[in-house]
Amino acid sequence: MNENNTQNRRHAEESINRLMYVAGTLKNRQERILKAFEIGIQHYQILLLLERNLPEPLCAGDIKSQLPDRNPDLTRLIDKLEKKGLVERRKWPGNMRKMAISISNRGRYMMREIRPMMEMFYKRIPLRAEEAAHLESLINKLNLGD
Repeated sequence: MNENNTQNRRHAEESINRLMYVAGTLKNRQERILKAFEIGIQHYQILLLLERNLPEPLCAGDIKSQLPDRNPDLTRLIDKLEKKGLVERRKWPGNMRKMAISISNRGRYMMREIRPMMEMFYKRIPLRAEEAAHLESLINKLNLGD
C-alpha cells in the first residue's frame, strides 16, 4: 500500500471513530431526555413515525423498515408502548394476520411534552442549514446499506 492510500485509510478511520463518538454523545443526551418519560430512543422513534403517519396506522414491517436500528425486537418495543397506553394495535382491515399500529391520544400527548425538549436538544447543535445538508450528504455517502 502506498503512502497516499495509508494516509487516506488513517483519515477515514479517524473520521469514522470521531463520528461514532459524536453519535454516542448525541444518543446519550437524547436518552437523558427520554428517561423522564420512561421510554428509550427506539420507543421515541416508533412514536415519531406513527405520529408523522397520522391519521393512518402503520404495520410492523413499515415501522421496522424506517427505524435506524435494522434489527430491533419490534414486538417487545411495541408491547411496552401498548402497556403504557401510548400505541394501539388492531387487526388490519381486510388482512386478519396483519396488525395496524397507531399512536394513541396518550401517546400524542406525551409527544407534545417531549417535543420542546427535543427542539432544545437540536437547537444546541451548532450547524447552519447548509452545513447540516452537507453533513447529511456525507453520512448518506457512508451508508453501506446494511
